[in-house]
Amino acid sequence: MTLHIRRAPTALALATALALGLSGCGGSGDDTSDKASSGSDAASQELIKKVNEAMKTTSFHSSGTTTAFADGTQETTWDPAKGLRTVVSGNVSGEMYCKEGVNYLEAGLVVESLKRSGQKADVPASLADSFVYTDTEQECTLLFTIAESGRLTPEKDGEVGGKATRAITVEGNGGSDVYHVAASGTPYILRLDAVRGESKSSTTFEAFGKPTDVTMPPDSKLVALEEFQKQALPSAPPAE
Repeated sequence: MTLHIRRAPTALALATALALGLSGCGGSGDDTSDKASSGSDAASQELIKKVNEAMKTTSFHSSGTTTAFADGTQETTWDPAKGLRTVVSGNVSGEMYCKEGVNYLEAGLVVESLKRSGQKADVPASLADSFVYTDTEQECTLLFTIAESGRLTPEKDGEVGGKATRAITVEGNGGSDVYHVAASGTPYILRLDAVRGESKSSTTFEAFGKPTDVTMPPDSKLVALEEFQKQALPSAPPAE
């Protein structure tokens, strides 16, 4: 899924969107192509609606690989009351949080993301362990919401952890997401398989409804996007 982040410089918007993808939600959630739309039907829409509601209102934990960074892994915890936390490990490591539409991205992840977009950031020591925050004007649940353009793909049905699953596929934006949804009981997402170009990832979901320990970064470590840009990217254009 791609988040359209407003009131942010282009480079940082790209960096933040990339880091948001670490949650393993896939990158085609906002696809509106005719091909994807034509594949939708009433049964698909009904199930997608139920899945999104179940995931939005229930805490869970997920873990797996990510297409955002090569050889990277990630763990995500969601709590409707506390927000979302993602921890990235591997060649790149760091944390990301989201609550009430506000995204908090560890400075190191911003730097790595910017590097991949061809821009160099010179972060002062005072901001090295900070979290860059910006209002995405999007719900944090969008990170694991199945797009309305998704469609049931029975040929991909199977099982996850011994539980029968139904497959919902979303295609577009240069990739595809296959959501494996519990076929009985509450229709939670049990696994997500994503493809972005030549990169692939697989994320499993569990611990539904279990207590979580999600805690947003302390105010002492927060820096506004505009201030981070001013100090780390002095040559960048001002935020819109």
